[in-house]
Amino acid sequence: MFSCEIIRTRRPRRSKSIFCKIFTCFVIYYVHMDIKLPNLYDFSSYKQYLEAVISMNTDRRGIKQVIARLLRCHRSLLSRILSSDEHVSLESANFFCESQNFTDEQSAYFIKLVLFERSEQRGLRNLFLKQIQETQKAKRQLKNQIIERGAAPSLEQNFYYQSWMPSAVHVMTSLKQQLSAAEIAELLSLHVEVVRSLLETLEKNLLVKRIGDKWQYVGQSIHLSKESAQYIPFYQSWSERSLVDLIRKQNESETVHFTSVLSVNAKSAEQIRNILYRAIGDIQKEVTASTAEDHVCCLKLDFFNVTQGA
Repeated sequence: MFSCEIIRTRRPRRSKSIFCKIFTCFVIYYVHMDIKLPNLYDFSSYKQYLEAVISMNTDRRGIKQVIARLLRCHRSLLSRILSSDEHVSLESANFFCESQNFTDEQSAYFIKLVLFERSEQRGLRNLFLKQIQETQKAKRQLKNQIIERGAAPSLEQNFYYQSWMPSAVHVMTSLKQQLSAAEIAELLSLHVEVVRSLLETLEKNLLVKRIGDKWQYVGQSIHLSKESAQYIPFYQSWSERSLVDLIRKQNESETVHFTSVLSVNAKSAEQIRNILYRAIGDIQKEVTASTAEDHVCCLKLDFFNVTQGA
């Protein structure tokens, strides 16, 4: 007689392991879809950018683990990268860009930040740094940040930008309450014949239309590049108008006039510029979202280096 013992070997429970991986990937995907991101072009260091991403999302549980997974690295490695001379790989950088649906331009910039910090040769670092600074400079141009629909094809720019008055009269016609030439003249403290002449020229340039004795804004949003020959006289005229408001001291609770001379280092100056650019972008969004307008305001902002030869 033969005795036979059947030995059963237990197979690995793969289904549960696969399920856990799928579930984990789903959770990571769900979480990262809602990650708040700072403006990439405000940063010259990918490490500072990642730290800013983590800082902006501290309300999300396990955000550091999420970022590590998006980089396809362990959380402990991410901690070392952010606190030491270690760096992410180019592959990890690309994984992160793909996870955030960066455009090709954004991906190239982020990877360039990684290349810059990974490079040890001075000439190579300077090359990448120059490219990074050129990209930042281009992004800071207001024409790349503000939705610019362009002026009417027939716009007589010398007329529109010769002083503050044409643009002020033009924007006055965009208020929710349609105004006559006399009403606009009273609100702007101008002679009615001056306003009437401005309105007629604006009408000829397809920027306003007459409805009875009222005027309605029909023009497009116009942004004057600082490279334009009309920029300096236009800027100067609004500076003079700002001074008039300051002297009159009217509506002090609704008016902001601030001047300060600062001494800062280069890094702080750069940060201040970035703050101002972000503020301009936020203001533009608020203006775009505004409806039933009843105010016409002037925003004039300056930040510059007064050092001779700088």
